[in-house]
Amino acid sequence: MRVGNFTRASQELNMTQSALSRSIQALEEHLGTRLLDRERGKTGVSLTLAGIALGLTLLYAGMAVARPWLEQ
Repeated sequence: MRVGNFTRASQELNMTQSALSRSIQALEEHLGTRLLDRERGKTGVSLTLAGIALGLTLLYAGMAVARPWLEQ
């Protein structure tokens, strides 16, 4: 997670904090696992191991899609 909290992330994505939170919760429910550790009373969040694995999977998939253009 690059920014570390929902407020900054929602600002960078031009969406409300509650919309971002709902989107992440929906993704977590769909995948059946938590992607973020949220600490009550603190503003920060961190990735769980599942969140890290998903991020790496998406990065790898993006690199595979980009490879033909990178090799030109």
